[in-house]
Amino acid sequence: MKSKREEKQKDHELFFGIISPVGALKTEVKNSLETKLINSNYKIQNVKISDLLKSIGGLSTQIVENNTSLRINSLMDRGNVIREKLENGSALAQAAIWKIRGIRDSVENQETPIPRTAYIIDSLKHPDEVELLRKTYGKSFWAVSVYTPYHERKHELIESLKRTHYNGNYENAATDLLDRDQEESDDYGQNIRKTFPLGDVFVDTNPIKLDSSMERILKLIFGY
Repeated sequence: MKSKREEKQKDHELFFGIISPVGALKTEVKNSLETKLINSNYKIQNVKISDLLKSIGGLSTQIVENNTSLRINSLMDRGNVIREKLENGSALAQAAIWKIRGIRDSVENQETPIPRTAYIIDSLKHPDEVELLRKTYGKSFWAVSVYTPYHERKHELIESLKRTHYNGNYENAATDLLDRDQEESDDYGQNIRKTFPLGDVFVDTNPIKLDSSMERILKLIFGY
């Protein structure tokens, strides 16, 4: 029999921060996570950092949508500019927190948690973002690091470049994106190298392992 504490835990809001290197198969991870949460009678609220980046006005950097290389680089540029202007590595996590407060406000009072609701924040690229979300949501926050082998991520990027008719060397462009995503020299730049190890759980996107891994993670969270 489950304790009252365990039953209460299953009614809490949950917060998941996806830490995903460029080219990783994060969509598969998110889909698996959402399915498992829905099966546990949770409502899903997706908070996409890229959408928040697009919604912030007054910046000179523009987001380009017409090919993979330009789109990813322009999103990285815009994120860097926001962190630099605010001198705050967690600026985009702060934007996600405000988005979540807005979601709460649309249902009830913004200070009141919504029972059995899971927020999936996609995706975190700076260690300060993880730190702020942990401070804000405490034990209800779980950082999920998505693992796809380098060669698979590179292949995924090359195929995406081909689909968007990138005019250049596919392999070089994919390598440049992977390198930039790993670690930029600026304090406010992309830094998946330092962010990835901060995950509370690590999910292998290998389709044979994915669902069983996610099942174990949800059992861990719900305290079985």
